[in-house]
Amino acid sequence: MPKTKPYLKTPLPLRFVENHATSNNQLLADMFVKIEGIDGESKISAGFILTIMNLGDQILRDIEWTFYTEGGTVIFGDGLRGTRPVLNEGEEINIIFRPGNFILKNADGQSPIGLGRVTLMATAKTSTDIAETTEDIFLIGPIILFQ
Repeated sequence: MPKTKPYLKTPLPLRFVENHATSNNQLLADMFVKIEGIDGESKISAGFILTIMNLGDQILRDIEWTFYTEGGTVIFGDGLRGTRPVLNEGEEINIIFRPGNFILKNADGQSPIGLGRVTLMATAKTSTDIAETTEDIFLIGPIILFQ
């Protein structure tokens, strides 16, 4: 899958503070995005979980999410995108990425396999909100070392 950067059709005056999109110090995004290892707090993992949370009091619709990598040598799993039709208020979804997903079919997507320092990047957006996060890792084959 070619690496593509997510974009907005209409530019918004956004700056990212602790994974929340804000404009003029007002909370604009009702979403929060995080990346963590499959085993939670462990610094070593075979895969990761991308979590998208609805922090607002309204239903979010047509959430487009994107995961991609930069840096290192990534052989498999350098990006994936998808859409979630509805995310209710207070609800969260977990998108699971594991190595070998194309063989095992036990996850939602292929986690990166490669070597070197890699930055995992994730974005979730609706027509009015956007949230993104990054996580610096070190890849040794399918093993992810979180920093």
